[in-house]
Amino acid sequence: MDTHFKRKIAFALSMGIVTTGLISFTLLALNLGFSSGFVLTWLRSWSIAYLIVIPAILLVGPRLQAQDGRGSTLFIPVTAHRNTCCKRREAGGASNR
Repeated sequence: MDTHFKRKIAFALSMGIVTTGLISFTLLALNLGFSSGFVLTWLRSWSIAYLIVIPAILLVGPRLQAQDGRGSTLFIPVTAHRNTCCKRREAGGASNR
């Protein structure tokens, strides 16, 4: 197994822990409140979410990265997009608004 692939897996595992933990905790706290069985319910929800997210990150992530490499504006920072729009306006081009 090469180093690049190992890093991708490590990233998916760590991002999965952080995102599923935060989201499951927040949604359970908002929807159920802090009841007596909150911690057990949260850990159960977190583990289910984690098992769903890891394959999704590993399967969907590379496809999104490939789309980004083909000129997709999905991941362009807002400041870069604004600079492009302003340059077009100054040059007399059409605006993207």
